[in-house]
Amino acid sequence: MAELAHELPAWQEWCVSDVGSSLRSLDFREVECSRAHEVMERFHYLRSARSDGRAYGLHTESNRLVALCVSSPLDVVHIEVLQRRRGRPAHLTRVVSRVFAFSGSPKNTISFLLSRVAHVEANRGVTDLVTYVNPNMGFKGVSYRASAWQLLGNESGTTYRYLDGRYITDRHLAKDFGRCDDLGYRTLLGTRFAVSRMQLNPLLIFGIAFSHVNS
Repeated sequence: MAELAHELPAWQEWCVSDVGSSLRSLDFREVECSRAHEVMERFHYLRSARSDGRAYGLHTESNRLVALCVSSPLDVVHIEVLQRRRGRPAHLTRVVSRVFAFSGSPKNTISFLLSRVAHVEANRGVTDLVTYVNPNMGFKGVSYRASAWQLLGNESGTTYRYLDGRYITDRHLAKDFGRCDDLGYRTLLGTRFAVSRMQLNPLLIFGIAFSHVNS
């Protein structure tokens, strides 16, 4: 806990004060990869950025970032299969892999941002957006439902994995040490590797399909 407290940003950095109350006053545009990476590594609860995505944000008149959303290529087999079963093109589907809003953001900031992102991605030829919602963190998908997303299903077998006592995503494990099952990681990493032992709820899969794609 002491290490985490030392690493986390100061409380002033979590807040945006000059945002006002109107979402329409915010500027929506793409965010540089380096800036998106910094926000996700420092502020997002996973503290793990996706470096292969397109980042979009809402900004104040003074160019302060208020909220951030990252759209990444679909590389999850379970969702690819789900999309094909639904008759949707998996190769034209992308994942909303990260979403974050700073404290002090106006009400409905996330749903407003998601709607803008969906419009831009549709114009780029994307037919579907999907995402995971983690109920174990208290998330219910309210912002997605408010943006016309639908619950598509769930993915069971939720497990948290840790390296040197810190949470690490499966994607980062595979990138740093190759793709293995838990036994393989234990063999490779020894006591540096651990998995969660408590029973966790399945992740919820939300999605939105676009009725048409603009050229």
